Amino acid sequence: PQTVIVRNPATLEKITELPAAQPHDVASTVARARIAQQAWAKTSFTERAKLFYKLRDRLLDQGDRLADIMTGETGRPRAEVYGNELFYLCDAIGSWAKHSARYLSAKKITPSFPLLKTKRVISTYAPRGVIGIISPWNFPLTLTLGDAIPALMAGNAVVIKPSEVTPLSAMFGAEIVAQSGFPENLFQVVIGGAEAGEALVDCVDMIAFTGSIEIGKRVMKRAAERLIPVGLELGGKDPMIVLK
Repeated sequence: PQTVIVRNPATLEKITELPAAQPHDVASTVARARIAQQAWAKTSFTERAKLFYKLRDRLLDQGDRLADIMTGETGRPRAEVYGNELFYLCDAIGSWAKHSARYLSAKKITPSFPLLKTKRVISTYAPRGVIGIISPWNFPLTLTLGDAIPALMAGNAVVIKPSEVTPLSAMFGAEIVAQSGFPENLFQVVIGGAEAGEALVDCVDMIAFTGSIEIGKRVMKRAAERLIPVGLELGGKDPMIVLK
C-alpha cells in the first residue's frame, strides 16, 4: 500500500510514515460521517456550543503538545503556533459558538413584487450534510479544524484531507475533537495526495479547497460534474529563504 512520509523540513528527519487512503477508504469515511451527521443535525446550537467550549479548553490544555507536533512537521517557531494557530482557533470557537444560532435563524422576507404582497415568505437554513475540506501545509490546524468549526456548528459532518506534508496537526485536531465528546465519525481525517482529494470531491456534499489556482480549477471542474457547492481560496507558492 502507498504511504505518506512526514519529515521535519528544517532537518529532513523522518518523523513518521502513514498509510495513504485509497478511494474506497475515502468513500467509507464519508459514509460513516453521513450517518453521524444525521443525528448531529438534530442537536441544538446550545448543545453544539457546549462541546466546542470543551474543545477550546482541551486545545489550551494541550497547547504545548500541539506546538511540538506543528513545529516538527512545519519547522515553524513555537511562538507562531501559539499566535497564528492556537489563538485563532480559540477565538473562532468562541465566536461561532456564540453567534451561530443568530446567523442561521429563520428570517422573514417581505416580497417586493406586488402580487406576492399577501404571501408569507420565510428564509431558513439547513445543514448540507458532509463537508469536505482539502487544506494546504502553511496553516495545518487553522485551515483544517479551524475551517471545520462553522461547518460543524451549522449541523454538518466534516472530512478533512490535509496536505500530505503536514497531516499530523489535522490528526491531532481529530483526536481532541473525539476527546471533547463529539459524536464518533463526525470529524474525520483522510491521509493522502491527489487521489484521496479527488475521491473526497466525488463523495461529499460540499467541498472547500485552499491551495493553488491550478488545482483549484481541477477541484471546481470535478465538483461541477456533481453540482455540489465549492469554496475556493487560491494562491500560489510562497518561496522563502532561511539564512544562517
